[in-house]
Formats: sequence, structure tokens, C-alpha cells
Amino acid sequence: MLNSLAFIRPLRFAVSVRFIPVAIWIVCIAAVDPFGNFPLNDDWSYAIAVQRLLETGQFHPTDWTSTTLLTHVLWGALFSLPFGASFVTLRFATIVAGALGLWLFGALLRALGCDRRIALLASVTLAFNPIFFALSNTFMTDVGFATLTIGSALLFVRYLHSQRMGYLIAALVVALAATLLRQL
Repeated sequence: MLNSLAFIRPLRFAVSVRFIPVAIWIVCIAAVDPFGNFPLNDDWSYAIAVQRLLETGQFHPTDWTSTTLLTHVLWGALFSLPFGASFVTLRFATIVAGALGLWLFGALLRALGCDRRIALLASVTLAFNPIFFALSNTFMTDVGFATLTIGSALLFVRYLHSQRMGYLIAALVVALAATLLRQL
């Protein structure tokens, strides 16, 4: 009986390496209170592109925008369809992307063979990096780009470990999505 439950302990810790940093980060994000309906930095420009997409069905960023932005606008529109287009909704979209990015980062570190404690420490370090944390409360492209880049890297690592073509194709699609969000 005890041997049949032996899988629970590693599973529990693997989940905690990804869950604990995300949970702590979300509590701190909530303490910041990102629910003001006003622009921060340049996210007003990105919000206009989302608004235009929802109103006209066409992707038309402002002249102010210098990034490719397509994936970012689609992500914002995905959240704006059910909740309405507002800076609060768009910030929430970035917070979800940030939480996903932190979870993926923990998975990437474990896939690379990092010790659980190192993976936990590194994930918390990313979560509270001043740039990542601050921009998670905006509709800027940085957090979404980081999340897609981390996701792509994880998929590439899984491809290298398994040689399964599905991982390679998924990694390339996610890398393309990152490029269409924010080119470097």
C-alpha cells in the first residue's frame, strides 16, 4: 500500500516548484492593486490596437507602435471579448501571461535538470525581478514576450530530450508567436 503512494511525494514537490512562486507572486500582484482604468507607459497605444481589432475586425496599430504586436493584440482581444476592453482587462491579460510564464519557467528549469530548490529560487527571482514584476501590471509587451520565449525554450528542450517532432513544431510555432509579439 505504501509503495503505491510513493509517486505522490515527487508529484507534490514538482507542483510546488511551479505553484509556490506563482501563488506568492499573485498575492503580491493583488497587493499592488492593478485595477485602475488608466494607461501606464506606452500601453495606451497597444490598447488602441486591441480596441480597433474589436471594433473593425482589422489589425491596425497606431503609428506610435514600433513592435510587431500582433500576438499581443490577439491576447488582449481574447480577454476583452468576454470582459470588455479596458486597461483593467488588458492588465489582467498580462498578469495571466506572467503567471503562465512563471509556471513555464519552473517547468523549463526542471526539464534542464535543475535541482528543485534551485528551480524554486530561480522562479521566485524571476517573479520579483523589478522589471518583470512592474511590467506585469501593465499591458506592455515584455511579459508576454518573456512567457512565449520561455514556453518555446521548454518545448525545444523537450524536443531535444524526446526527438518527438510534435515538440519541435510546437516550439517553432510558439517562437513565431513571440516574434509576432515583440521583435528584437
